Amino acid sequence: MNKLFLSLIITLLCMSMPQWAGAKEKPEDALFNNYTIASAGSSASDGCYLVRVNVTTKNARLSDADLARCAVHGVLFKGFSGDNRHFEKPLAGNAAVEVQNEEYFKKFFENQAASYAELLPTSRSVTKMDKKRYVVSQVVEVRKDQLRHTLQDAGVIRGLNSAF
Repeated sequence: MNKLFLSLIITLLCMSMPQWAGAKEKPEDALFNNYTIASAGSSASDGCYLVRVNVTTKNARLSDADLARCAVHGVLFKGFSGDNRHFEKPLAGNAAVEVQNEEYFKKFFENQAASYAELLPTSRSVTKMDKKRYVVSQVVEVRKDQLRHTLQDAGVIRGLNSAF
């Protein structure tokens, strides 16, 4: 009886192991699932957004590039709210664009995304949430016009005149 029970448990564990192995997130996926974005005011340069990005992470020393990637990702796929109930729509239109162009955006976020953002150096703050979790926050200026032109030229998003 004990051998049967033990073999049943081992069989069930072996059958569920592929699900556990496949359930792990890639580091960049985890990064993009753990942030919020909001307007940081209207004093940005022409063609830019000024946003505050808050990333929940295990590492209090999150890199500038990761913060910039989150800000660009938010501007592209989430949009953000600002003062007086003002809301900026996502530049890409919706999150389906990211799924449809997965390979392009994977390379884009690895190589180019951080170049469309500039972090304001004195605006970083780190808040400890519990033993192993921090919220890293920083104000970032995202060059939305350059970003839009790059994605339009690549054929990833449609231009403003394409509807006419």
